[in-house]
Amino acid sequence: MLVVDCGTALTFTAGDDDQFLGGAITPGLKSQLKALHESTDGLPLLSPEAITQPNRWAITTAEAMLSGVVYTQLASIRDFLADWWARFPVGRVVLTGGDSKAVVAGLIVTDQALAERLHLDPNLMFWGLRACRQRPSTAL
Repeated sequence: MLVVDCGTALTFTAGDDDQFLGGAITPGLKSQLKALHESTDGLPLLSPEAITQPNRWAITTAEAMLSGVVYTQLASIRDFLADWWARFPVGRVVLTGGDSKAVVAGLIVTDQALAERLHLDPNLMFWGLRACRQRPSTAL
């Protein structure tokens, strides 16, 4: 299973049969927008509500920031998913996290077939915590 957590960081965590297979971490949508504002003179700090499906070829600075951040993140996700499914053709992929609904919406627009293979569960972490709590303790 591959879990793509779309939040402050965009993380890819791969596992199979209780074994960690690897992962990757990159800044999430809001973190990238904040970095552009803080590291570049004159670029505005965009509110989280501004994250939408922007025009790819933007006219305004704010739209251009959104276009760059959103479309590069979608491309990154598509690239990781393509590699995952090349290795595990029937591997399950779950998207979670605060930005997961926006990411899935973006993937639906850019790649409907890919989006149909994804499972969305914004609360996956809480299900995991519940499962850990119900499992007999293995603490030392």
